[in-house]
Amino acid sequence: RLPRAKLVASELANKAAYRATQLQGGYGFIQETSATRSASRSAATRGSRSAWRTSRPGGGDPTREFPGFHEALARGKRSAVLDLSDPRGRAAFLTLAAGADVLLEGYRPGAMSRLGLGHEVLREANPALVHVCVSGFGQDGPYRDRPGHDLSYQALSGTLYGQLGQAELPRPTTLELGDLAAGLFAAQAILLGLVRRGRDGGGSYTDVSMFDGLVSLLSAHLVPLLNH
Repeated sequence: RLPRAKLVASELANKAAYRATQLQGGYGFIQETSATRSASRSAATRGSRSAWRTSRPGGGDPTREFPGFHEALARGKRSAVLDLSDPRGRAAFLTLAAGADVLLEGYRPGAMSRLGLGHEVLREANPALVHVCVSGFGQDGPYRDRPGHDLSYQALSGTLYGQLGQAELPRPTTLELGDLAAGLFAAQAILLGLVRRGRDGGGSYTDVSMFDGLVSLLSAHLVPLLNH
């Protein structure tokens, strides 16, 4: 049986991660952006007794500008404002991370390291931490530093291929598929990390790419074409 989950996450700077999936578990501290908000919401609605999100000073969670959206994804969570560029904010964050089961992160690649809160630092504070990073194109590779949005990832991955050749202008999809897919893969990574920790007691680090997630969902379409 899995231990009840403590989740950790901080306000993600990457604008493409406001969704993340639902986790079963107990305690949590949550770090959020576009693709991680759903996951943290799920943790809160599925039994996480201490689901936290950390927000930046000077306005907090930017989704507050969209009340309905914010209420849907922020329900059941507690919030703390931390300035991670300030030593006191970093110290408070490390204290929270030291008692957490899971850190769900959505900054651009390298941002946490520049703040002095990279994975090695977090692992030293909590060797059993399950650390999951969500970003547009992953933590390495030629596109790692490129900004993007859900529609960008859909276009580059080929998700919008069905609109090619149409007379009318292409339209964005109704669902934010990149965000939602990344949330699902982030939830899988969290659960697998908790299973592994239950077996050997160690933590883990998983890189979730929104772009890669969409490509993987297209495998049923891509494989026949590549084998043709």
